[in-house]
Amino acid sequence: LFVADITQETEKACDLVRAIRDSQAGENPFLHIVLMAWTLEGDLVKRALNCGADDLITRPYSVDFLAARMRTHTEARKPFIVTSDYIGPDRRRSPPHTSAELFHVPNRLLAKARTGAGSTAQDEIKATNARVNAERARKCAFKIAFTLQCLREHDAASVQGDLGQLEAAAKDLLTRAQGAERNAVQTAVTALLGALAPL
Repeated sequence: LFVADITQETEKACDLVRAIRDSQAGENPFLHIVLMAWTLEGDLVKRALNCGADDLITRPYSVDFLAARMRTHTEARKPFIVTSDYIGPDRRRSPPHTSAELFHVPNRLLAKARTGAGSTAQDEIKATNARVNAERARKCAFKIAFTLQCLREHDAASVQGDLGQLEAAAKDLLTRAQGAERNAVQTAVTALLGALAPL
């Protein structure tokens, strides 16, 4: 369980959460992350939830409220969804128009609650992380292909924002390919080629 107050250092805390979810910090990208703040302003809420945290709680809170939230995280954790720029709990309220794969990630809080001892579950974490990274690479490849299609259809001077997204997706794809198993790299390249085929 990772808990942080983000009232003062919102951006730094959100960057750390993204680094955890992206396997750039810590050993478990699926640990439960609860952020806290003294006020829930619109921008702060949006940034906190978009970084991949499991929950955002307003301070002060009662012990009963905190206990209820921990029970929810332990017993009814939301599955994760993966996009080209987000890894975290699926917060969609209604069924989406597209069928995005949901990832039921390791729940070490539940394991500890049931057995009384923390389960390392390293193999499960590693296997789930490999699936998440492959899906993230596939989404990045799609974003690259989509952006290239936009560039072909429009004047390049009017799509500078698209170029920035393309560069970010390409860097993310490269990061996931480095040190990855051969199958993960093949999955990324196959997804990119498949997405480029209709262009």
